[in-house]
Amino acid sequence: MIPSVYPIKFFFWVLFLIPCLGLSLALGQEMDKESIQQKAKEGYHHSFHDVEHYAQIFESRQRDKWQKPDRVVEALDIKPGYSIADLGAGTGYFTRRFSKEVGEKGTVYALDSEPAMIKYLKKEVKEKKLKNVVVKQVQPGNPSLESQSVNIIFLCEVYHHIDNRIAYLKKLSSSLKKGGKIVLIDFYPHAPYGPPRKHRLSEETAIAEFKLAGYKLLKKHGFLPYQYFLEFVPKNEP
Repeated sequence: MIPSVYPIKFFFWVLFLIPCLGLSLALGQEMDKESIQQKAKEGYHHSFHDVEHYAQIFESRQRDKWQKPDRVVEALDIKPGYSIADLGAGTGYFTRRFSKEVGEKGTVYALDSEPAMIKYLKKEVKEKKLKNVVVKQVQPGNPSLESQSVNIIFLCEVYHHIDNRIAYLKKLSSSLKKGGKIVLIDFYPHAPYGPPRKHRLSEETAIAEFKLAGYKLLKKHGFLPYQYFLEFVPKNEP
C-alpha cells in the first residue's frame, strides 16, 4: 500500500498559513488603531451663545427624568474635600450638585469654552453663593488644569465636541491625583436625545479611544436609558 502524500502537504500548508494569519491579524489591529485615531481627530462644533435657549433644555424637568442626576452623583462616590473638574460645565447642571457633595473643603472647577456660558455660570455661582466653585473659561483642546489637582474629571455630553480626543485625554492624565478617575457620559447612537446621530460616538469607540490614550475601564454603569456612563483610570493605577 502506497502512503498518501496529502497529510504531509496539509501539514506544510498549515505551517505556511499560521504566520500569514498572524500577520493579517496584526495588520488588522494596526488598521483599527489608525481608524480610531483618525476618527478621534475631529469633534462636533456649534455655538452655545444663546444661553437662555440652552438653559431651558439643560435645566428642564424632562432632562431630570432621563439624566437621573442624583443617581449619577451617588454612583461617583464623591468624598468631602474632593476636587472635581466639570469640563463643559454649561449652565452648571452638575456643578451645583458637585458643590454640595465636596463641601466647604472641596473645590469644583466649572470649565467651559463658551464665553456666554461662563458669564451665565458666574452669575449662578454668585446668586447661589457656591463659594467652593471656581468658574474658568478654557480654550478648546486645553483643559488648563494643574498637575495632580483633581480627584474626578467629569465629561457629560461634551466628549463628542472635542477635537484630537486622544491627545486631549493624554493631557488630562497628569491632572489627576493618585486614585483619580475620568468620568464619561454621552449619548448612545440610537438615543432620542442628543446631537445629530452622525456626530455621536458609540460606547465602543469611546472605550477604544481611552485605551489608546493610556486608560483602562474601571466601571460601567447601566442605569441611564439614553447614555453610556463610564469610569476610567490611568493604566498604571492598581
